[in-house]
Amino acid sequence: MTDEARRVPGDFESWFEGLVRAFPEFSETNDDDFFRDDDGLVLGHLFVGEITANLVAGRLGDRHRVRALLDFLEAGYATGDAYRQNVIALSFVENLGPRSRHLRHLGPRLTAVARELYPDAFGWRRVWGTPRRARS
Repeated sequence: MTDEARRVPGDFESWFEGLVRAFPEFSETNDDDFFRDDDGLVLGHLFVGEITANLVAGRLGDRHRVRALLDFLEAGYATGDAYRQNVIALSFVENLGPRSRHLRHLGPRLTAVARELYPDAFGWRRVWGTPRRARS
């Protein structure tokens, strides 16, 4: 494979290494070959989907750890190339789902992504199981 063909995943790889350094709880997943292709590159959508599953399941610990992860993903989206932005938008924000309590804690760029994916999640709120228009 040429260097040019590896350029886009390479940007993701360096960001991903920073993610694992900042969040060592993901190092075991990082060591799992299931999350890598035949060339050893991280399968971005699969790995970030796993991170999302851990967040939703409450496996990240306290709210400060969750906040740090959301900030890391926000910064990664803001500074990333199209591949990284796609991975974070689809495998993180989209996997959160429209009813996730984490949507309200996203930074401005990921909130914009979430609003695009789930417009009703921001204009409506649930009261006793019935959708109602949010008060201004």
